[in-house]
Amino acid sequence: MIVGLSLFALQKAPLNSDIQFLGLRSLMGVGGAYVLLMYFINVSVLRLLCHIIAWGQTELREVVFAGVLSEICGFIISEGLSRYIGGLSILPIYVVTVVIVMVLCDLSVSKSALIGLVYYAYQAAWLFLLKMLLSGAW
Repeated sequence: MIVGLSLFALQKAPLNSDIQFLGLRSLMGVGGAYVLLMYFINVSVLRLLCHIIAWGQTELREVVFAGVLSEICGFIISEGLSRYIGGLSILPIYVVTVVIVMVLCDLSVSKSALIGLVYYAYQAAWLFLLKMLLSGAW
């Protein structure tokens, strides 16, 4: 049975690079490898989204820098605000990512907002599917 998740019920922002959603406690071993793999995949997905949505308007170095900066800012904001607003800390992370992509890649607000929306929808879907696979509810 699939139970709907609410942002109010979550303790942290639903980022797929957060090991606490998977029940891992340490960045040593499997936890660290998972985080590094997710950072690499997230930057690649952001590059793919910028290539699809903003066809020919972005360069690789701009998007990679925006992706790395977005991951660092997402981690800092999630750790800093999660104790106060819980899962709703995804909203400031989304806004910061939109601004980073808009400024560094020189895109319009609407394209940056669409890229950010699809990017964080992908991360939430990744977490949801991985939790289903690990729990055996598939």
